[in-house]
Amino acid sequence: MYTNADITVYTHTDGYKRHEIKGVFWDESKQSNMIKSGLTTIDSVTIYVPFDSIPSGVNFTTAKDHIIKGVVNDEIDNSPPQAYSASLNALKAKYDVYTLSICDKKDYGSEDMRHYELACK
Repeated sequence: MYTNADITVYTHTDGYKRHEIKGVFWDESKQSNMIKSGLTTIDSVTIYVPFDSIPSGVNFTTAKDHIIKGVVNDEIDNSPPQAYSASLNALKAKYDVYTLSICDKKDYGSEDMRHYELACK
C-alpha cells in the first residue's frame, strides 16, 4: 500500500491515550457550501491504515477518537473535566484536529492490502 504520512491518534477508552502510527495514506478534502445562513466548510479526511502499522492495544472508537496529521507529542490531560477541556482546546488551537466518524475494517485481499479505512471530520 502506498503511504504518504504519519499520524497521531488520541484513542478514547477510559480517558485519552496518545498513539503514533507511521506509514498511512492520508487523503484530505476541503470543501465549502453556501447556505442561506452563510458559508460553511466541510473538511474531511480519509485515512488508510495498514494492519501492520497499528501499534498493539489500539482500538478505534468512532465519535470519540481524535486524529492529527504528523507526529505530535502533546498529551490530553485526563484529570478533572476543566483540565481535559482546556488541553483539548489547546490541541485544537495548535493543530488541525479531526474526529473519527467512520472506521471500516478491510480484512480481505492480500496481506499487504489489509487495512482500516478511517473517515474523519
